Amino acid sequence: QAALAGSGIAHLFEDYVRDDVEQGRLIELLTDWKQKLPSWYLYYPSRRHTSAAMRVFLEYIRNQR
Repeated sequence: QAALAGSGIAHLFEDYVRDDVEQGRLIELLTDWKQKLPSWYLYYPSRRHTSAAMRVFLEYIRNQR
């Protein structure tokens, strides 16, 4: 919404903004730069008190690279 309002730039998935780009509401910047996907960021409360289920899930995610 901030990018649509002209308040800055955003790094978004193409599928999310395709219509806005096609309609001219947004313009694509850095067209020669593409991020290698998938990029995942997982935020969780604490490493000290992580449940066994969360540890297994984190290990699974790390091994998907």
